[in-house]
Amino acid sequence: MRILSFIFIFLLNILSADISNNEKINILTDYLVQQENKDLKEARNEAIATIHGIPKFDQLSYDNDTEMFFGRIKTSKTSLSQKVNFYMPKQRAYNFQKNLNQSKINIKYAFKNNETKLTEIELDYEGVKYPMSIKTDTSISLKIGAYFIGKQNTEIRAKQNGVGGTLDLQELFDLQEESSGLRIDLGYEFNQKHKLEFSYYRTKNSNTRTIEPIQFDGNRTIGGNISLIFNTYIYKFTYVYSAYRTNKFEFTTRIGIHYTKFETSLSAVVNTDGTPNHSQGFNINVPAPLPVFGLGFNYDITKSLALKYHVDYFFLSTTVKGTMVDTQIDLNYMLYDYLGFSMGLNSTKMDFSTKVNDTSFGLSHDTMGVIGSMIFRY
Repeated sequence: MRILSFIFIFLLNILSADISNNEKINILTDYLVQQENKDLKEARNEAIATIHGIPKFDQLSYDNDTEMFFGRIKTSKTSLSQKVNFYMPKQRAYNFQKNLNQSKINIKYAFKNNETKLTEIELDYEGVKYPMSIKTDTSISLKIGAYFIGKQNTEIRAKQNGVGGTLDLQELFDLQEESSGLRIDLGYEFNQKHKLEFSYYRTKNSNTRTIEPIQFDGNRTIGGNISLIFNTYIYKFTYVYSAYRTNKFEFTTRIGIHYTKFETSLSAVVNTDGTPNHSQGFNINVPAPLPVFGLGFNYDITKSLALKYHVDYFFLSTTVKGTMVDTQIDLNYMLYDYLGFSMGLNSTKMDFSTKVNDTSFGLSHDTMGVIGSMIFRY
């Protein structure tokens, strides 16, 4: 019977160039069940091992700082190539690299809808088992979605010779506290230690308010329709370094630049001796670009579900003083290696002030909202 099995497997591999590996596994499984009376699960495991061949390491490297191995698992008979990482203490790692042939790699598969899918990889070395974290092969991630702002507050301050005041734009002009805008996040992973991220999002807000004419400077009045446009554009470019990681958890440090542009204009009608004149416009821009520093972590809840968090911080003390704290937490779910979706919360708090001659000016802008995005990986 063993000779028949060997001949069958040999013919299957020689004569089936156009048959996929999944189809080969199905054919061989049926043969082992019908001709050798094997249990279905046992037959499938034997068929998988026979078709794929022996798993082995490729491009294996060790990071002393995190005590993690990074590399790939390949099979001897098929093109299967899976990126992995796993923890091993330093005192064992050196000997392990010298004696790779003494280790055994165990791969577990799931079988659904006539397809075989790799679900788990485990290393057995000198009686100790090391579970491996299975990583996606994609290096580019693109998230496109919307930023639904549930709350925002913007205040402009002015003070001269101890006298001044604060304008709450949302209250004064009845601006919407709730709004939405486009959100784009792009990431590029050089390897499992280094990554670049770019983010862009915007919010748009405007309103017109009618007030009774107010007289000032003798022969001048201001009133009627006063219009305000207040749009926000935020650009972020960040380098992310994986400082510490285990199979499921990763701690990162972040450094980058953050640029915020406020597209702001105020228009009103000023009457001088009965002649109307339209006055318009001022723009407020945060000094650009600002360096930011931050921390973050990623936690793989399951193979498809991950929790991600980061906070970026900025502090400036020159002629312009200010602080900014940007916090974001996301829950990402991947339907496939290349497609998924994300839901998260984002909070940005910024406050800047400067002095021109004897007048001090200030701006504070706080937002908080929900991010909903589709994820594409390449």
